[in-house]
Amino acid sequence: MKIVTDTGAIIAGKVTQDIRIVKGNKERAEFHVVVGESDFVKCVVWVDVDIAKRIKKGDRILVAGKMNYYKAQNGKEYQNLIVDYFHVMPLEENPATGNSFKSDAKNKPELTPIDDSDLPF
Repeated sequence: MKIVTDTGAIIAGKVTQDIRIVKGNKERAEFHVVVGESDFVKCVVWVDVDIAKRIKKGDRILVAGKMNYYKAQNGKEYQNLIVDYFHVMPLEENPATGNSFKSDAKNKPELTPIDDSDLPF
């Protein structure tokens, strides 16, 4: 899943390599997420770098932030997702289908039906 707007972006996908920590004036963490089959997004974490260090290759992850577009010295255009929020989604092994998202059906709240008979539309 990939949603990009003028104000931000939300992606969900699989981490393609272990996280890379870049030292400098301010430490940052970098990792790549593949969305679908061939859409690769470089993600940069400037805050919560210590927490981001737990991200590993193969993790399924939800990431939200702002897209940063820039042109490198070689003339190529690149994009980074500057991460404001991320969540590593737990997996459970399923021999029939491989990894799949872990269901938390036991803890889902019960939904209350809404009487919509008096709504004007």
